[in-house]
Amino acid sequence: MGWGGVDSEHRGRHLHQLGVAPRAARWLHAYIEERGPLLQQWGANHTAKEMARTLHEHSWFQVPGGDRVVASHTGGRQGCKLGSLVFNSAYTPALDMLRWRLRQDGVTLRIPQAPGAFWEPAPADDPRECEIVDAIFVDDEVVILLSESPRALARAINVLLEILIGTFSDFHLEIHCSKGKTEGLIALRGKRSVDVREKWRQADGSLAIPVPTSGPSLHVCEEYKHLGTWVSVYGMSSRSAAHRAQSAMAAYAPISRKVFGSPLMNDKYKVSFLRSLVLSRLTCNLHVCTLPIQTLRRLSGVYVGVLRWTAGEPRFSKAVALTDQEVREKLACGILASWSRTSRPPS
Repeated sequence: MGWGGVDSEHRGRHLHQLGVAPRAARWLHAYIEERGPLLQQWGANHTAKEMARTLHEHSWFQVPGGDRVVASHTGGRQGCKLGSLVFNSAYTPALDMLRWRLRQDGVTLRIPQAPGAFWEPAPADDPRECEIVDAIFVDDEVVILLSESPRALARAINVLLEILIGTFSDFHLEIHCSKGKTEGLIALRGKRSVDVREKWRQADGSLAIPVPTSGPSLHVCEEYKHLGTWVSVYGMSSRSAAHRAQSAMAAYAPISRKVFGSPLMNDKYKVSFLRSLVLSRLTCNLHVCTLPIQTLRRLSGVYVGVLRWTAGEPRFSKAVALTDQEVREKLACGILASWSRTSRPPS
């Protein structure tokens, strides 16, 4: 978070004792001298900064039954309310250095900047550009690269991997380049896309990108499960649709008879449960995807099934009298495609 009580003559030795690599140590020294300590950058109160320092500097613990005290010179105090802040402070310099090195190598996104509101078109004779480089960290990290050609994208990926692995290694942070841990979703289009893709082809038929400064290669996949959701290079995949349907049914089935099939509950409240429990799982962020007809049918099957049970017209009953459209009209609910236009069902 800063130099603490270390004087200017011994700051380099202090970073070396912490295990910081020489390149990162030089950068950190200039970083803190130019910008100040992290808590100061974040606008923290001076008293709060000193309190955080006293809580986490020279922390110690004692094993029950023992008479010795174990001092901790690195890391944070376990169970402290400021633990998340200390955790973020450990990654902030690494991410700032990552942004700086990517900018030095030209791996940035530059767009024309309008002089007025951001939605106004930028004049063709105005050379002003806005550089978009963002790096934030919330437990997991996602890096997005865009390029006008497959070859340029492949070069940018190699630059990114070299900088990412090298920078994190300088700060004693490790990235696990293995299946299910760190993987790449890559969509190549245009000329030479097949040539670029086949250079990554392995003997077993899979795709993997060699990491310049590390042993394992970066596995290239078409789908990746993160935070309970399948992300695919093809938009909405069949696996993601099946996961959404399964999640919606898991929320609906335990209360299907007591709530949705109850003759004592008003249809208005049943539809409210339908929106919050079922539709929220079926249609969340669905508006950003192009839905294949098979996927729409899979999700609509769950939606219509819940609607029919709510209206007292289950499909498997012999006394079915209403069509699917009549059921929707009875409950004043539209088709699933209308719900998917927003990130969540309207209330």
